[in-house]
Amino acid sequence: ISTGLCIFIGSWFLVVVPPSINQDTTVVTLEEGNSSSCSTKQNDKFEDTPLLQNKINEEIDIGRLSIGFISDMARLLFKIPRSFFFILSGVWIFLAQLLILFYVDDLDKLLIVTIFVGVGFGNLYSITPIIVSEWFGTKRFGSNW
Repeated sequence: ISTGLCIFIGSWFLVVVPPSINQDTTVVTLEEGNSSSCSTKQNDKFEDTPLLQNKINEEIDIGRLSIGFISDMARLLFKIPRSFFFILSGVWIFLAQLLILFYVDDLDKLLIVTIFVGVGFGNLYSITPIIVSEWFGTKRFGSNW
Protein backbone atom coordinates (compact mmCIF):
# COMPACT_ATOMS: atom_id res chain seq x y z
CA ILE A 1 0.00 0.00 0.00
CA SER A 2 2.77 2.46 0.88
CA THR A 3 4.49 1.95 -2.49
CA GLY A 4 1.31 2.71 -4.36
CA LEU A 5 0.62 5.72 -2.17
CA CYS A 6 4.10 7.17 -2.73
CA ILE A 7 3.90 6.61 -6.47
CA PHE A 8 0.41 8.10 -6.62
CA ILE A 9 1.34 11.20 -4.61
CA GLY A 10 4.57 11.72 -6.57
CA SER A 11 2.76 11.40 -9.88
CA TRP A 12 -0.01 13.65 -8.66
CA PHE A 13 2.56 16.26 -7.60
CA LEU A 14 4.19 16.29 -11.02
CA VAL A 15 0.84 16.64 -12.81
CA VAL A 16 -1.29 18.85 -10.55
CA VAL A 17 1.12 21.37 -9.02
CA PRO A 18 0.95 24.51 -11.14
CA PRO A 19 4.16 25.53 -12.86
CA SER A 20 6.02 28.63 -11.79
CA ILE A 21 5.48 32.03 -13.37
CA ASN A 22 8.34 31.36 -15.80
CA GLN A 23 6.33 28.69 -17.59
CA ASP A 24 6.39 28.01 -21.32
CA THR A 25 4.54 30.84 -22.94
CA THR A 26 3.51 31.28 -26.51
CA VAL A 27 2.68 34.74 -27.74
CA VAL A 28 0.75 34.95 -30.97
CA THR A 29 -0.14 38.24 -32.59
CA LEU A 30 -2.45 38.35 -35.55
CA GLU A 31 -2.85 41.40 -37.72
CA GLU A 32 -4.68 41.72 -40.98
CA GLY A 33 -2.42 41.29 -43.94
CA ASN A 34 0.55 40.14 -41.83
CA SER A 35 1.59 36.63 -41.08
CA SER A 36 1.39 35.53 -37.47
CA SER A 37 4.48 35.78 -35.33
CA CYS A 38 5.10 33.35 -32.56
CA SER A 39 7.69 33.33 -29.80
CA THR A 40 8.23 30.68 -27.16
CA LYS A 41 10.06 31.02 -23.88
CA GLN A 42 11.39 27.73 -22.51
CA ASN A 43 11.11 26.58 -18.91
CA ASP A 44 13.63 24.16 -17.39
CA LYS A 45 11.53 23.28 -14.31
CA PHE A 46 10.74 19.68 -15.22
CA GLU A 47 14.05 18.76 -16.87
CA ASP A 48 15.20 17.12 -13.60
CA THR A 49 12.37 14.56 -13.56
CA PRO A 50 14.58 11.76 -15.00
CA LEU A 51 17.03 12.57 -12.20
CA LEU A 52 14.42 11.42 -9.68
CA GLN A 53 13.97 8.12 -11.51
CA ASN A 54 17.71 7.50 -11.53
CA LYS A 55 18.10 8.65 -7.93
CA ILE A 56 15.54 6.20 -6.56
CA ASN A 57 17.32 3.32 -8.32
CA GLU A 58 20.66 4.44 -6.90
CA GLU A 59 19.25 4.71 -3.38
CA ILE A 60 17.59 1.29 -3.61
CA ASP A 61 20.97 -0.15 -4.62
CA ILE A 62 22.70 1.62 -1.73
CA GLY A 63 20.05 0.36 0.68
CA ARG A 64 20.37 -3.21 -0.60
CA LEU A 65 24.15 -3.21 -0.40
CA SER A 66 24.43 -1.57 3.01
CA ILE A 67 21.72 -3.27 5.05
CA GLY A 68 23.30 -6.72 4.96
CA PHE A 69 26.60 -5.51 6.37
CA ILE A 70 24.96 -3.14 8.87
CA SER A 71 22.53 -5.76 10.18
CA ASP A 72 25.32 -8.35 10.51
CA MET A 73 27.53 -5.96 12.46
CA ALA A 74 24.65 -4.79 14.66
CA ARG A 75 23.72 -8.38 15.42
CA LEU A 76 27.28 -9.44 16.24
CA LEU A 77 28.40 -6.37 18.19
CA PHE A 78 25.21 -5.07 19.81
CA LYS A 79 22.89 -8.14 19.73
CA ILE A 80 20.24 -6.15 17.82
CA PRO A 81 17.78 -8.48 16.04
CA ARG A 82 17.31 -8.16 12.30
CA SER A 83 13.62 -7.49 12.77
CA PHE A 84 14.68 -4.08 14.12
CA PHE A 85 15.99 -3.20 10.65
CA PHE A 86 12.75 -4.42 9.10
CA ILE A 87 10.85 -1.99 11.33
CA LEU A 88 13.43 0.72 10.63
CA SER A 89 12.81 0.33 6.89
CA GLY A 90 9.10 0.84 7.47
CA VAL A 91 9.86 3.96 9.50
CA TRP A 92 11.98 5.35 6.62
CA ILE A 93 9.12 4.80 4.17
CA PHE A 94 6.59 6.29 6.62
CA LEU A 95 8.80 9.37 7.07
CA ALA A 96 8.94 9.73 3.30
CA GLN A 97 5.15 9.73 3.14
CA LEU A 98 4.93 12.37 5.88
CA LEU A 99 7.52 14.50 4.13
CA ILE A 100 5.69 14.31 0.83
CA LEU A 101 2.46 15.39 2.53
CA PHE A 102 3.82 18.29 4.58
CA TYR A 103 7.21 19.32 3.17
CA VAL A 104 7.36 18.88 -0.59
CA ASP A 105 6.45 21.86 -2.73
CA ASP A 106 9.07 21.65 -5.48
CA LEU A 107 11.25 19.08 -7.22
CA ASP A 108 14.31 19.76 -5.05
CA LYS A 109 12.44 18.70 -1.92
CA LEU A 110 10.96 15.75 -3.80
CA LEU A 111 14.54 14.57 -4.34
CA ILE A 112 14.98 14.30 -0.55
CA VAL A 113 11.82 12.20 -0.30
CA THR A 114 13.07 10.05 -3.17
CA ILE A 115 16.22 9.29 -1.16
CA PHE A 116 14.14 8.24 1.86
CA VAL A 117 11.92 5.99 -0.27
CA GLY A 118 14.87 4.43 -2.10
CA VAL A 119 16.85 3.61 1.04
CA GLY A 120 13.73 2.33 2.81
CA PHE A 121 12.71 -0.02 0.01
CA GLY A 122 16.28 -1.13 -0.61
CA ASN A 123 16.61 -2.09 3.05
CA LEU A 124 13.20 -3.74 3.09
CA TYR A 125 13.79 -5.89 0.03
CA SER A 126 17.17 -7.05 1.30
CA ILE A 127 16.38 -7.74 4.94
CA THR A 128 13.06 -9.56 4.41
CA PRO A 129 14.50 -12.76 2.83
CA ILE A 130 17.10 -12.97 5.60
CA ILE A 131 14.41 -12.68 8.27
CA VAL A 132 12.20 -15.23 6.53
CA SER A 133 15.06 -17.74 6.34
CA GLU A 134 15.94 -17.20 10.02
CA TRP A 135 12.38 -17.52 11.29
CA PHE A 136 11.11 -20.34 9.06
CA GLY A 137 14.29 -22.06 7.88
CA THR A 138 15.54 -22.70 4.39
CA LYS A 139 13.73 -25.98 3.74
CA ARG A 140 10.63 -24.27 2.29
CA PHE A 141 12.12 -20.84 1.69
CA GLY A 142 10.65 -20.51 -1.80
CA SER A 143 7.09 -21.01 -0.62
CA ASN A 144 7.53 -18.75 2.41
CA TRP A 145 9.14 -15.94 0.45
